[in-house]
Amino acid sequence: MSHHHHNDADRHAGKRREKHDDDHNEKKACVIFSTSSPSDAERLASALVESGHVACVNIVPGVVSVYRWKGQIERSGECLLIIKCPRANVRAAVETLVKAHPYEVPEAIVMKVKGGHPEYLNWVLESAPGSPRGESNTSESLDPVPQRPAEG
Repeated sequence: MSHHHHNDADRHAGKRREKHDDDHNEKKACVIFSTSSPSDAERLASALVESGHVACVNIVPGVVSVYRWKGQIERSGECLLIIKCPRANVRAAVETLVKAHPYEVPEAIVMKVKGGHPEYLNWVLESAPGSPRGESNTSESLDPVPQRPAEG
């Protein structure tokens, strides 16, 4: 009989641990962002990491996007940025990206991180505490790309 109670206690302890892990994981986010050229991707990735808001940016070249734009089906080559950062920094990261991006409607999709390798997730939090000390406005370090000429 006592063995049965022991299992119930283990089960409840496990649920408590899972809940704690979920709360801890909720502090991280992943942002998916696309840009047209490898040079834009490199510039944006460097600026994001230098800003202190982002721990890591993966640049995935050779992505093909097919989408509807202004009534037409478009197809274009792009680079995908996979951005890892604390959730507290998502707004600043997305604002930086949108300001510096040549697209009229830049893609920025934010996803919660529900789990992963604990040491990596802790590194994300430690590596992106926010703006580096001594910098009052990190967006100034990112020169906007000239807007594409309006078509038509």
